[in-house]
Amino acid sequence: MFELRFHPAVSKDLKRVSPRAKRELADSIFPAIARDPYRGTPLTGPLRDYWKYRVSIGGVSYRVGYV
Repeated sequence: MFELRFHPAVSKDLKRVSPRAKRELADSIFPAIARDPYRGTPLTGPLRDYWKYRVSIGGVSYRVGYV
């Protein structure tokens, strides 16, 4: 399992997310990425070292970007 470390701006971004989405991210999405970071999609171009994971919660689409 990989270690999750968050950029300081994440706390600001999470303030704008619904409580339901916060729970889903904390309970399911972040642990899933920590277990298998290659489950996401690699980005291309200047961001080619980064990955994204797309999820829809309550009809709203979210993208989680990570290295």
